[in-house]
Amino acid sequence: MVAVVAVAAAAGAQQQDAVFSGPQVGEKVTPFKVLGIRGPDMGKELRLLEGAPAPVCLVFIHQIERSIVPLLTTVDEYGWDTREKMRTQIVFLGADRVMMEQRLPLVAQSLRMMCPVSYSLDGAEGPGNYGLNKRCLMTLVLAKDNRVMANFALIQPGIADAPKVLAEMAKLAGAAAPPEVEKLQQQRRARNQ
Repeated sequence: MVAVVAVAAAAGAQQQDAVFSGPQVGEKVTPFKVLGIRGPDMGKELRLLEGAPAPVCLVFIHQIERSIVPLLTTVDEYGWDTREKMRTQIVFLGADRVMMEQRLPLVAQSLRMMCPVSYSLDGAEGPGNYGLNKRCLMTLVLAKDNRVMANFALIQPGIADAPKVLAEMAKLAGAAAPPEVEKLQQQRRARNQ
């Protein structure tokens, strides 16, 4: 009896620890407004996900912190490598549009981002129907045919999350296997020298 209670308590604790952010697997993704910060749409207001439902990896950033950089740059590198098969879009969230318009180009340049970078015009909450969790510094939503294939709600994102994220990105891009994290990091260092 004690063992059953202990197992039930552990299962309940795991359910309480589950964090949700963004549309979940199987749910639909819808277009939303952004301002292009870096990439071909720089300075333009546009609606992401409008038009053909190409495979996409949306990386929502709630807060710019040094701790997110290793994972963010690794995802950016692989997103750039697979750009012919899957779009990767980095979307920053923030309440002060003027401040974000001034700061984000510097951040993107400093991190040498390759994939398109934008700012959500829906402010700090992001697109209303996406249900993004402010506790998550980073939320990744991978979608194909406008349906979510994978979702990562990361409160404390780190490079330890990279293998599972890259595995889902590779699946979405139709790759046989994801690249090794270290190889991507070496590739990025070599390109940025």
